[in-house]
Amino acid sequence: MWVLDRIDRVSDIAYAYGMGRPPLNMKPTLVRFSSNVIDRIDALVGQKHRAKFIREAVDAELERREKELDRDDYPNRDSDQK
Repeated sequence: MWVLDRIDRVSDIAYAYGMGRPPLNMKPTLVRFSSNVIDRIDALVGQKHRAKFIREAVDAELERREKELDRDDYPNRDSDQK
């Protein structure tokens, strides 16, 4: 059918020019939270925004800890981990 041939050509053109969803540059990871934590997150931001909230919270905590390390001139990070 000419319609299917045309669709194939259009999709080929779109692919060749880099159209479509851009890469997210993210890796999936499995993290387990208690039901209570999930309920608290959902109460604040809603279930649809849970992943974004967790990403932002992790980024904020990483920045906080990195600043703390800068302030302490990079102490032995493994000393308090067991």
